[in-house]
Amino acid sequence: MEFGGSITTPDLAVPSTDTPQLDYAVTPRYTFDHPLLGQLTGVQSPDGKTVQFRAIQYATVSERFRQSKLKVEFADDERDFTKYGYSCPQAYNAVFVDGLAYGGSRLPPVASQYDEFKCLNLTLTVPTCVLEGKKKGVPAMGWVHGGALKFGGGANYGLEDASKLVAMSVDADQPTIMAAVNYRVGALGFLISQELVEEAERNGEPAGNFGIWDVIHGFQWLQKFLPGFNSDKDNVTAFGESAGAIIISYLIISSWAQEEKENALFKRAILQSGDASVMPVHKLEEEQAAFETLYKTHVSRIVYPVKSWNGDRVAALRKVPVQAIVDTNLAFMLLHPFLDGKLFGQSYTLDDVCKRTYQCSWLESIMLGDCAYEGSVFLKLYDSILARVPNPNYIFSLQLERMFGPKVAAKLAELLRHYNLDHYADLPVSKFATIASGIIEYAKTLVVAPMPHSEEKRKKMCDFVGAVCFHSHTYKLARWERYGEKKRDVPAYYYHFDKTNPFPQEPYHNQSHHYVDVIHLFQNANERISKLEGVDVEFEASTAKNMGLKWIEYGNGKVPWEQDKVGILGHPGSDGSWQVTTDEEDDAANNRKLAAWWMLTDE
Repeated sequence: MEFGGSITTPDLAVPSTDTPQLDYAVTPRYTFDHPLLGQLTGVQSPDGKTVQFRAIQYATVSERFRQSKLKVEFADDERDFTKYGYSCPQAYNAVFVDGLAYGGSRLPPVASQYDEFKCLNLTLTVPTCVLEGKKKGVPAMGWVHGGALKFGGGANYGLEDASKLVAMSVDADQPTIMAAVNYRVGALGFLISQELVEEAERNGEPAGNFGIWDVIHGFQWLQKFLPGFNSDKDNVTAFGESAGAIIISYLIISSWAQEEKENALFKRAILQSGDASVMPVHKLEEEQAAFETLYKTHVSRIVYPVKSWNGDRVAALRKVPVQAIVDTNLAFMLLHPFLDGKLFGQSYTLDDVCKRTYQCSWLESIMLGDCAYEGSVFLKLYDSILARVPNPNYIFSLQLERMFGPKVAAKLAELLRHYNLDHYADLPVSKFATIASGIIEYAKTLVVAPMPHSEEKRKKMCDFVGAVCFHSHTYKLARWERYGEKKRDVPAYYYHFDKTNPFPQEPYHNQSHHYVDVIHLFQNANERISKLEGVDVEFEASTAKNMGLKWIEYGNGKVPWEQDKVGILGHPGSDGSWQVTTDEEDDAANNRKLAAWWMLTDE
């Protein structure tokens, strides 16, 4: 295909060893007559408990780098929702594409499909008893996938298919509808420039933040059509992991969401490993660099013949093949949400996120937490940068100041000692010292092969960075009142997921890494885990079941535990049930390094 459009990856279509692909010719189909949408055909599960309507297109995109529009009608040839859909074109990522973190092969569907104009779809999984009218007014939950705003495909990637979780809700007599909302990622979802701002003004639509507006439209589609599925549109829980949690957090604190109660998209939220402060809003001048890189790479250097653009740089980029766009090596810290003046009236610090979360008039409650080793997401950063710079303190100091302010940055040495990084704590904090150490280290490698760093040192450093970028943010948001701040009565339920990954693939094996909670939440890896050698199958099954049930119960409005307590699941040595204790007791027993989190966030 020359311009835009679809990508398929047949070379990745390797059959799963444990669960065969569904044969669409023999899979039981179920047709439901929706009062507004008409007849919709989905796939019924073999046990008859659920019906899944796959890849419902909830919005359309007229052209690249334009806002999506809500889709409220389907033609006669658009009523078959039995097949998995398209995801947004994106760079290759082994965790999502190859199932690297959960056995080394994909769960069905094992073939990937990508299309920038067909990717705005959602998969709706509904208890059969609800479609039959035996249960009415049931709650719904909307899943927003993670992937650093650059990767992911929700239910289209198999692991995040909600069929088993919805069946669990039926068995628990708490039938719940679940939707997985896809959105545009990477440059297709978050590119912005002065030219795009001006074009948006001419078109009378918001500028940039396309991926976030996509999610808004996905939830607006649910608000409009959930009643026709016998669900209560005013009883929706949004839940998401990493970038998904970040988007949900932004939909709570944004200027747009708080200016009108009508803009409320859900009633409660579950934030798994992320909130808005983890990926701050950028100003236009910060994000312009991504546009310039794409333009210089694909137009100025004439990598692809672009004709008839008449000096219109946006038009030129629209003619570049989509695969070239997503394969462009853009700085990872670009393609953040953008300060557009409509969604976001300001850049938000961690304190801003806390204040605005608890002043949100329509939010009933939040549940939020982390995985024990969030720092795992920074292993590549360590290997590519930190391991090559013997004195990274200037880098650390800049990051601390950017996130928490100069007073916290001044505590760098003490913070490093909390993580047993005493050697670094004794090094100077200066730009010259950091650059010089890197140059000297590089010079050494020209003479002698570098010695590998110990795994212990690597983990300590990543633990520290994980606390700076994840744990401390979640802690402060969950415990806002401990900082002497008043809040509206929005209960916050705090948890830690300590379960480690049982699969043998490195670097995930035996780690409670970022994303490991997703592997257990949707129950889709249970069969694979049960076949692993040397694992406690009963503990694994109990942990996954108890996580799924807790999410279902919370989506049904049940209180998980007392607000001043913390829920802990999957800690080694436990029986796989939730343990509820105080922060202080948990810190003493499990070495959370609560003092360091407090030091990071108490200015």
